[in-house]
Order: sequence, then C-alpha cells, then structure tokens
Amino acid sequence: MTTRKNGSDALLFRQGYDLKNRLVGADADGDSDADLRLAYDYQEGRVARHTLDGSGAVTASEHYLLDRMNPTPTTGYEQVLEQAAGLDGSPARSFVLGLSLILQADGTTLRSFLFDGHGTGRGLVDATGRLASGQVLAYDAFGVRTDAHSAVLTPIQYTGQWFDEVLGQGYHRHRWLSHATGTWNAADSFEGLPSSPLSLHKRGYAEVNPVANHDPSGRISLTQLLVGIGITSVLGGILIGTVNKLVYGGDFTPDAALHGFTVNVDSSVVARGAGAVADFVANNLPAATGPFLGTLQLLTAIGSGPLASKIANALTSVTSTFGAVDLLLGLELVTTRTDRKMGLFLNVGVALSAGATRVGTDIGMSLYTGVVWGVPAWDDYEGAMTVVGGGAGLVGFGMSVNYFFSSANPSQHGMSTSVELGNGPGFFAEGSKTRSFALMEVSSDPDVVRGALLASWPPPLNVFMALSM
Repeated sequence: MTTRKNGSDALLFRQGYDLKNRLVGADADGDSDADLRLAYDYQEGRVARHTLDGSGAVTASEHYLLDRMNPTPTTGYEQVLEQAAGLDGSPARSFVLGLSLILQADGTTLRSFLFDGHGTGRGLVDATGRLASGQVLAYDAFGVRTDAHSAVLTPIQYTGQWFDEVLGQGYHRHRWLSHATGTWNAADSFEGLPSSPLSLHKRGYAEVNPVANHDPSGRISLTQLLVGIGITSVLGGILIGTVNKLVYGGDFTPDAALHGFTVNVDSSVVARGAGAVADFVANNLPAATGPFLGTLQLLTAIGSGPLASKIANALTSVTSTFGAVDLLLGLELVTTRTDRKMGLFLNVGVALSAGATRVGTDIGMSLYTGVVWGVPAWDDYEGAMTVVGGGAGLVGFGMSVNYFFSSANPSQHGMSTSVELGNGPGFFAEGSKTRSFALMEVSSDPDVVRGALLASWPPPLNVFMALSM
C-alpha cells in the first residue's frame, strides 16, 4: 500500500499492490474507497480494468485482448488489440497494428492515429482527413497534458502508451508512470550503471531525459542498454586479452577481427516444412515404391496427427522447457593482422536461447562484430566454435555480448557484440554451436585490412590491431 499527499498533508490517493509488486487497485480521489481495480495475466500484461463505486461494487469494466505477436520496431511490446465491456461481449473498441498503431475503431467508426516525431499521440483523424472533434493533444516533456480538451477520444497518448484518466498515469507494462512527477510507481529491477549516475535512480523516468529516451517497458532505456553493452564488451576484451597473454602465452592484442550476420530460423519452421514434405510423399505415393516411403507412411500413421504436427509439437515442448531453438545460417568476414588477409566464411549452426526471445516471428537476424585470438594466419581460423553470452531486448531488437572458443583449439577464442533484430523485452541468455567453411579470400590490401580491423569492436583492441600491422 502506498499513499501520496499534497503540501497541506491532505491525502490525494492510495494505491494497492499484489505480491508481484503490480498495481492492482487505487483510491484515486482520496475518499478511502477503492475506485479502480486492475487484473493481469501470467505474463504480467494488463487484461482487465474495473471501476468501482463507494461500496466496492463494479460499475464498469474493460477487458483487453492483448497482441504479443507484433515484433515491429514501434510495437515490439504487447498491445491492446480489442477492448470489451465483458468477457463474452463484442469489442467496444479495437485497434489495427502495423509498423505502429494505425487505426482505432470505436464500433463502426474508424479513425487514424496522428503521432509526432516522439511517438506521442496527438489526436485522431477521421475518414474525411480532418481531426476528430478538433482535438489536438499537447504535452510537456514528461507527458503532462497542457491542452484543455476533456473526454479525449483515445487512451493512446504520451510516447504512444495507454493513459488512464482515473489514475492520471501512463501504463508502461511493468510499471506505471506518473507524468506529474516524472517518476515510476515502483522501483526499477535494473540495478543501474555506476558510470551513469542517473540510471541509479530507482524511480526516475528515462534517466530524467524524456526527450532523448523512451522506456515503453518500464524496465530499461535504450541509453542504459547501449552504455551497459559498451562497458561490458570493453572490459571483456581487456580480460580476454590478459588471459590470452598469461594463460596461452600469446599477445594481448587480438590476431583477427570478425564482421558478420546470421539469419536465425526457428527450428519449428524447418520441422513443419520437412514434416509437410514427408506427409505429402507418404500420403500420395504407394509404399510399394520403396522401403523409405513405407517408413514414412508408418511414421505418419503413428498417433493421431500428421507427421509435421508431431515434429513441430515435439520442438515446441523443447522450446517451452529450455527456450528458443534456432537454426543459424550466415556469412562472416575474417580479417587477420598476422598475415594481413581478409576472407569470407559461411557459417551454419544451431542456437539455444532463454529469456527475451523473438516476438511474433519465426525468423530473426543478428549483426555482429568482434575480435579473436590464436589465429596465426587466415587459413588457421578454426571452423567449429562454441558461443555463450547474453544481453537485453528492447522494442523489437536486442544487444548481446558473447564469448566464443574453438572446440578443437581452445587457445583460439574471442568475443563479439551483436545487434539482434526481433527480440522481445527483457534479459536473455544464449548459446550456439557453429561450423564455418572458407569460401574465398577477399583482399590482402593493407589499407582494406587496416580499415576492417579499425571497424571491429571493442575498442581499444581494434586500434592495437591496426597499429601492430
């Protein structure tokens, strides 16, 4: 239970929380009677809102159908798809989602959203292209409304988040934002970074810089993520270089730079495709044509569903237990300072991740750069690598720091920093097993090689590599 008072010590409102520290009720007018009750699902998404009278009886309800299958940059978190007065009623309001929120439908009335460059809702546009009811919403830096409009037509307001008129706060999923004070209703689970003092404030919104930073999840801002990944990768590179020198007797400076990308395909996609082909072959060709087809028919006949569904269901069970299982395919540019060569490799492998995995898509992409030790020449780069790491996801993308080593030669090891498209919000851990195949030598021009070394991450190891050529 928390309370807030004004300067004369008069009670303004009281809020109640459950054991998961979620806001579940509020006395918004200070009369000691609950005015609002909120409900959440097992993934901590808000699914219901009930308005109460003085006796605690429900006078109005809103039930929300959430869409968690939209990985686009501006709607990478769950969004309300439909709003209804009851669980069995027709939706009173619905939304159309795309690269952003596109339309709001109130019954049969369709209106388009009007957002500014900050992603903040400024109003709705009707079918004639005019502002609905002439409403143009205005805000200060922290989202306090400065216009004079009442009975606003949409709850999608500051930074595109849902605003509750009774609470006077914005819903940012894991926490609620008080626009009047620029603070969260609950403490941040992220500990913060000593190098960024503002991130240590447990309730301050967006490091007290709401113009430059967004925080749609109520957990971590983009600035915090970038600073954290940067510091971790630099310190990790220094540590690995020191270990390489003391343990393996090599140089502190890395021997090669890596730049590449991988396409991550959910294993269930491959399973469904393979199972569908097997089903087609087994069901459309006679078993007499060969023992292989007879075996496929036998597999298809086992159980109640088709082979494709069985394989996909089995992988879904594995995924629900351990995390996402992906197949990897990518290209990697390896540049060595030792023999001054640049070459292209093909990477294939399998990855397992847990935590904030992709949202709403079976295919993702990772762009990465890194450094590696123990490569005396370009031809000596090992083909098999074990990769472990972790990071955090934000609004449809994530960043991670990874350590990798050769299965055949542990002294060949390194680290990489990657940007991963399609991730959901929160922290994640990942590991993979990859195999590389040399495709071609791209260049041995010293200027080209030096440029690739300088473009690698983390600094200052890239500078050391370029200077030592």
